[in-house]
Amino acid sequence: MEVITIEKEAFQRLLKKLDSIEEGLEELRNPVSRMQAEWVDTYDVMKILKVSRRTLTQYVSEGKLKCSRVKNKNYFKLSDIEEFLNTSS
Repeated sequence: MEVITIEKEAFQRLLKKLDSIEEGLEELRNPVSRMQAEWVDTYDVMKILKVSRRTLTQYVSEGKLKCSRVKNKNYFKLSDIEEFLNTSS
């Protein structure tokens, strides 16, 4: 058996990379939490955009923002909100 030695700093970097890989795998194993991170409800969008419910409804009806409806509740993709913020600035 061959013994390999590495510097302490290199070992610490290796441990950090392994930790980040482990976190990524946990996210992949738990698709529900990943979906929750990608989708937000009406209340969260109103807080992000700092608009009223009526203004948000107007953005949706004008096609400026897309939403998906699940059991009488609207959900918005965070990527769509980010795109909306970038285009409206």
